[in-house]
Amino acid sequence: MFKKAVIAAMILGCIGLNAAEKVYAWNFVQGNDGSNTIDMFLRKNSVISADGLTCFEHKKNLAGGAFTKTVVPELTPAGAFTLEVTFMLNNLEQNRMFLWDNKYLVSPRNKSKQDNSGFALVINKTSKGSLHPSLYAGFGDHSKQVTGTALQLQKGKVHTLTVECSETGAVKFFLDKKPCGAGKIDPMPLAPAVFPTVIGDRVGSDYWTLPGTIMQVKLTVKTSDK
Repeated sequence: MFKKAVIAAMILGCIGLNAAEKVYAWNFVQGNDGSNTIDMFLRKNSVISADGLTCFEHKKNLAGGAFTKTVVPELTPAGAFTLEVTFMLNNLEQNRMFLWDNKYLVSPRNKSKQDNSGFALVINKTSKGSLHPSLYAGFGDHSKQVTGTALQLQKGKVHTLTVECSETGAVKFFLDKKPCGAGKIDPMPLAPAVFPTVIGDRVGSDYWTLPGTIMQVKLTVKTSDK
């Protein structure tokens, strides 16, 4: 029987030398954490254990990961941002793996505001079998995509995938702190998401659960310049 589990997120406000930042961090290894929280709820194709948020093999009609249940405006950056996901894969065979999604349709062919909002971080497999990180970003009437270079991922090894996006839309990917591609999208802000945020799977429809365990997710959003 499916039981809903609430995973708490620490919200940390920190001031740097040149900018104010907000950090939204989910430490799934520790479970519930922090007094100021954005609650997340466990979906059916996943469990919480001492290892973290474990998502099972991809099943087209079965949602995995954890989600916010409602739209959380703070989780669509209006300025520069960095998203870091620490995870371990159980297999490298899946064609698509969602780490973060509040966009839903990653590459819409229309100008619908609903379909061109929010953002997603996804690992995609090419026809030649290599795995690449992709950032999909919505800007209200259109969307942009940046794809990085091939990821040197190992089954059973803990990795951290990071995507950085500047105020001007410059995008950089890093795997375990090593550069793995760059590109350009439109300048910030992103169009506010109209869907809940999901970690470890797609928002809906054909699900693409990340087959493995997510230990930690951290979204750092630049809020203003001094």
